[in-house]
Amino acid sequence: MISEKYGIVPIKESNITKGFGENGHNAIDIGWNNPEYTYCEVWAWKSGVVVANDEEDDTGFYVDIEHYNADGTKQVSHYVHLKKPGGIVKVGQEVKQGDVIGYRGSTGHSTGPHLHFCISKPYTGAYNKQFVRDNYLDPTENIYWSPNKKYYWTGFGRGGNKIKNMPPEITPVQKDTNKEQIYIKIDSLNMRSGIGTTFSSYGYAPIGYYNVLKKAINVYTWYEIAENVWVAQTKLDYAPYESLEYYPISQEDIDKAKIIKELTAIQTDFNNKINNLLGDLR
Repeated sequence: MISEKYGIVPIKESNITKGFGENGHNAIDIGWNNPEYTYCEVWAWKSGVVVANDEEDDTGFYVDIEHYNADGTKQVSHYVHLKKPGGIVKVGQEVKQGDVIGYRGSTGHSTGPHLHFCISKPYTGAYNKQFVRDNYLDPTENIYWSPNKKYYWTGFGRGGNKIKNMPPEITPVQKDTNKEQIYIKIDSLNMRSGIGTTFSSYGYAPIGYYNVLKKAINVYTWYEIAENVWVAQTKLDYAPYESLEYYPISQEDIDKAKIIKELTAIQTDFNNKINNLLGDLR
C-alpha cells in the first residue's frame, strides 16, 4: 500500500486553537471546546494501517496510523483525546483516507473537547512509539486538502481559520535536454507561494521533471516550476540525498538547439518546394 501524496484535514472544523511549537507543543489542537463540533468524526489523514489504539494518562484515548510513502519511508499520524471508549478501529486494520477512526473528545489531560493532532517525521523500519513521539513535524506543513478538496491550510494561529482556495494543478513534464529543468526525487517536497519557508505551502509536488521558470537563492536554492509556485533544493535529514536534481542548459546545448531548429526549417521548406514542383510536373 502506498499512501496518498496529500493528507486531509482530519476533522470537520479547521480552526486551529494551539499551534505547533507554541509553548513546546509538538502538535496542533483543532477546535478547542467548540460546542458545534464537540463529538464530531475524526478522519484518517491518509490511507494506512492502524498500529495503536490505546489509552494513557496524558493522551487519554488515542489512535496511531502508519502511512507508506512512495520513497519507501513511513510516517505516523497521531490522534489524541478521543471520546471514550477511544478509536473505533483495531490494530492491524487497514483504513482509507477519510475513514472515520473515532470521535473528538476530552479524555486524558484536556480541559475541553478538541483534537490534538501530530504527524511524525519519515522513518524506516518497524513502528516505534517512542521514536514517533520524539520526532514530530508541523502538521500544517503536511496537511493541504480538506475532504472536498476545495481548501488547503496556509498556516496556523490561535483562533485563526487558515484556509484558501485550491492552488493550480501541478503536474510533471517530459524530460527535455533542451530546457532548463529539475527532477524532484521525493514525494514530500513543499511547493510554496514565494521564495522562502515562511511563504504559504500549496502541498507536495509530485515526483518528476519540471521546467524551471526562474531561479533564486534564499538560504536554499529555489526554483519556480509554475507561476508563483516555488520548490527548494534541500538536504534531507532522513535520506542520503537531496530533494531534487538540477539540469541546466549549457551554451553548447542552446547553440545545438538553435542549429537543429534552423536546419529543420530549411528541410521543411525544401520538402515543400519539391512537392510543389512534382505537383506541377503531374
